[in-house]
Amino acid sequence: MREVAQRNLRQLEGPLKNQFSSRLKPKIWRRLMRKAQASRCLTWKTLSRSLELRRDFGLAASERVRKIERIRLAHRRPLAYVISYLPSRIAAQVRIKGMKTIPLSTVIESSLRIKISDVKHIVEAKLSDDAVSSHLDIPQGSPVLYVERDHFYKKRLIMRTARLLPKRPVSLRAEVETKEDRRRRRRVALSPAR
Repeated sequence: MREVAQRNLRQLEGPLKNQFSSRLKPKIWRRLMRKAQASRCLTWKTLSRSLELRRDFGLAASERVRKIERIRLAHRRPLAYVISYLPSRIAAQVRIKGMKTIPLSTVIESSLRIKISDVKHIVEAKLSDDAVSSHLDIPQGSPVLYVERDHFYKKRLIMRTARLLPKRPVSLRAEVETKEDRRRRRRVALSPAR
């Protein structure tokens, strides 16, 4: 079973990654995806002078905001640089172990036993600076997609996440088969061997 999973993981990294997924059992697929997609936690800081964030979260002057920086990996390559902000009272209840393979919003929902009720997005195109470029292994000044998400629970902001995604070249290949091609292929298959 383990050898099959490892072989399938190697296939996942290859060109057939979208074609073989339907043949796997859901339990094995989830296990493979956890290995293929992981994150590396870079820093876990407490911010003391973040007036704007404290105002957005509706925190008192004595309460602090936590900043979590992570790199999302896909097949051992940086996929996204993620910066999350959350109140320190919520951050104290979050299980850090779970953040390696599942999104932080899911970790918060399971740790606090709540359901995030609303998410608001801001999407922009930006140019990468030194920090983003070094984390994503891209040249400085490269275009990145900036996605900011505000996560709400009962109309109250509980987490803000900024995700920076590099522009990656994508190649698509489509093969079109006409009726004549199918007939020709069928004739070759039905013809007697010489």
